[in-house]
Amino acid sequence: MNRTIRTRCAVALLALCGVMQARGALLEVTGRIVPAPCTLVLSPVDMGKVPLADFLGSPGSGVNYGKNFQVGLAGCDLQTLHSASLDFTGATVPGSNDTLLALTPDPRVAAGIGIQIVRTDATHPGDGLSVVFNRNEGIPFDVGSIKTSYDFKAFYSPVQGAAPRAGTANATATVTLTYS
Repeated sequence: MNRTIRTRCAVALLALCGVMQARGALLEVTGRIVPAPCTLVLSPVDMGKVPLADFLGSPGSGVNYGKNFQVGLAGCDLQTLHSASLDFTGATVPGSNDTLLALTPDPRVAAGIGIQIVRTDATHPGDGLSVVFNRNEGIPFDVGSIKTSYDFKAFYSPVQGAAPRAGTANATATVTLTYS
């Protein structure tokens, strides 16, 4: 009987204090595996030394000193892309229809000369066309070709109506890749 009273007291005490309970919950883990982001690969274009005399002639002078270069895509799988395009921005020569990149100001900068960039890639659309700066032109990659670079050629070009003068002839442009 003593044992029964103790059991009843223990049950009553547990009822008053609450009983330890356990409940389960579902842990949900979500996420998505995505292709690696694309990056651009660019190297400086060394135009070398070009004689001033080559700009004193007819329009188109200086094209013999053009330098080929590539803008490459890295880190992404072209087979997973729907589209990819390049845009060029930079200071341009006034009156050049944004096709001549202006030379970087410098105490010894050349005058009467700009830099023109032309597409020279038969794989991607626009072979032979000049790059137009600051217009969000969207120079398209043919992502179906699986070619991961775009070929261009940079060359010095005389500025119409300006007298050429020797000096440093450097310029910079920003290339932006847009892709989906």
